[in-house]
Amino acid sequence: MVAAFNAHDLPVLAWCYAEAYSGIDLSLGLQHHSRSELAHAFRKGFHAFPDAHLALHDLTCWDDRAVVAWSLHGTHRGAFMHIPATGQPVAAVGTSFYRLSDSQITEALHLWDVAGLLRTMRLLPKWPSGHRLDQDRMLAMFFGKEHIKQNFRPNSTVDAPNASPIS
Repeated sequence: MVAAFNAHDLPVLAWCYAEAYSGIDLSLGLQHHSRSELAHAFRKGFHAFPDAHLALHDLTCWDDRAVVAWSLHGTHRGAFMHIPATGQPVAAVGTSFYRLSDSQITEALHLWDVAGLLRTMRLLPKWPSGHRLDQDRMLAMFFGKEHIKQNFRPNSTVDAPNASPIS
């Protein structure tokens, strides 16, 4: 699925989801009721972020379920959330909860940092000067330093209140 997403291969990406897929993006307040609705959403997303790249940071599976911690990077080159292209490099982090059957995703719930994405678009104010959170260090705290070095874009930072370096 990640390889298909990063290649923007819609037919292969859509196949990862059951025809009767049902998913909720809580962060945007959207619901998809079929594979074709989701494929349309992916198409719109790839138009808005033509260089979108997905990285997985943690995957936990049990029975017919999976939980994925992920990050997304790209450039805002088309309308997204009714926001015209800004040309800004963007980043977002999130967690997705999946239910699977016959090797396909049947249900999903997505939670991600919309405010962080809007900050990278420069559409929300930055945190007060001097307060920065190093995203690499934050993710390393949860997923381990070696994993982050191999799987996360280096030197990415987001503004955050009262942040201190984690060593």
